Amino acid sequence: RPGAAAALASALSGDASPRVRAAAARALGDVPDATANQLLSALSDGEAEVRREALWAIGRKRFPGLLGNLLGALQNDRDCRVQAAAAWALSRVGDQTVKDALRAVASGGCRLAAQAASFALAELER
Repeated sequence: RPGAAAALASALSGDASPRVRAAAARALGDVPDATANQLLSALSDGEAEVRREALWAIGRKRFPGLLGNLLGALQNDRDCRVQAAAAWALSRVGDQTVKDALRAVASGGCRLAAQAASFALAELER
């Protein structure tokens, strides 16, 4: 639908409701003309739900060139669910250089992120 990505990006960056921002991020992952830049700012949103949905969308879109952003979320975000989403997104990008970072998360930290990192490592081994 023409203009959908722009409307969702506007909601993602400007709506006061975290639920609306999270829904906009999630939907951007399904819109063909969505761009990486429309989702990048959401990775620094104050709400973990918004960051998590942006990571899921980035993973679905398999945007190139966001490896540093995904690693930053994996290694530095304090929310376990956000780290797990980052691990999954990294598995979708398919870059072998992230294995050490995934191993570190798989061997420590919260269980959800560790499981997601283990899954991501298995996916990268395929």
